[in-house]
Amino acid sequence: MRKIGPSLDAADAVHYWNLLAAIYALTEEEKVKLRATDAYGFSGSSATTGKRKLLALIKADLVLTAKNPGRRNEKFVFISEAAKDAVLRTLDEWAHYFEAYSAAYRKYRSSNCRRRANH
Repeated sequence: MRKIGPSLDAADAVHYWNLLAAIYALTEEEKVKLRATDAYGFSGSSATTGKRKLLALIKADLVLTAKNPGRRNEKFVFISEAAKDAVLRTLDEWAHYFEAYSAAYRKYRSSNCRRRANH
C-alpha cells in the first residue's frame, strides 16, 4: 500500500486491501477472468470510487491489465507477482495469528469453565 501513497489513511487502506484481496482470490484461486468494471465493487465503495482505487492499484503496478480479445473496449485485471507475494504473506500471517489466538482462547475458555464448575 505504500506504493499508492505515504499519506494513505487506515480507513482508505482497507478499501484498497479489499480490492487487492478480491482480485487475488478470484483470479489466482478461482481462476476467473475478472473484468475491470466488475472489480470496482470489491473496494466496498461506489463504482466511481472503486474505479479510482483500481486505477491507483494499476498505476502502482500492483494490479495488471490485459485486453479482452472478444471485446476491444474491455480489460481483464489480475494481480502482479509482487502484490501476490505481499497478499500471500499477509494472509499467512493472519492465519498464523488466528490459529494462535484461537488456541489461547480455547485454553482460557476451558480453564474458566473448570473454575465455574468447581464453585
